[in-house]
Amino acid sequence: MADCNTPTDFPSNQISLPSLGAIRFGKLFADFARVKFEVYNLLYTVEAEQEDRDSRIESVLHCERKFHKWAKSMPQSAQPGHASFPAAHTIRTQDRVPLRELFRLHIEYHSCHVGLFRVYQDIRESSPTSVDGLDDFRSRAVESIRYVLQLVDAVPLSSSPFVWSVVFFLPNAAFHMCRHITDARDEEARSDFDLIGRTIQFMRNVINSGAERTDLNIYYNHLVRSKPYNAVKKTFQQPIPPRPLPRIRVVPPHLNRDSEASESDSEAD
Repeated sequence: MADCNTPTDFPSNQISLPSLGAIRFGKLFADFARVKFEVYNLLYTVEAEQEDRDSRIESVLHCERKFHKWAKSMPQSAQPGHASFPAAHTIRTQDRVPLRELFRLHIEYHSCHVGLFRVYQDIRESSPTSVDGLDDFRSRAVESIRYVLQLVDAVPLSSSPFVWSVVFFLPNAAFHMCRHITDARDEEARSDFDLIGRTIQFMRNVINSGAERTDLNIYYNHLVRSKPYNAVKKTFQQPIPPRPLPRIRVVPPHLNRDSEASESDSEAD
């Protein structure tokens, strides 16, 4: 298909172009599509997956920078992660199409980071040695996974179009959160596992709502039958062993007194 020139100006009547303040969704979606296309070529083609480890790592970090640059093109208050952006429960109660479209775009942005996290995990499993920059990337990617899973607080089941526009982001995020959890004694891990449980319940509720969407059933079944999920589930169902305490040498009181007496005798001599 050949490229063609398209008008750069917005129609005067703004038909079919939802806006929220200074945000124009048409341009945002178009720019985001271009970034995703470049990321696909860098990470997910056969040629890309055959590159050496260092090249793959640099590609992951480069792609993260591309997504970040795209997010910075929004007005500051509308950027993913900005403190002034409405919380999930606020979005749930406000039936505003532009706001929900922006929230959906945030979800897709963070889901792209989930995809980068998958590549990171594959690199880490094939070569577990530490790499500068990847530990920080891992922390940011895990925060993106949490953001996606928290969309269950923002989506009312009564809004069917909104539900179906975001629900398919959940299984992949939950799967990779399971891959991330390694220590059941960690309080954050317990919170993450609870979030996975709420996500699975939300998907089950959507499936039981009577919607004829067998594709969601397939994703749901793949998640609950996956090795990472069942391994984490088994870990949290077992009694959690306490963390080992640091070994401290305790001197019995009578030996301690003898030691003090010896020191006194030495000083007297």
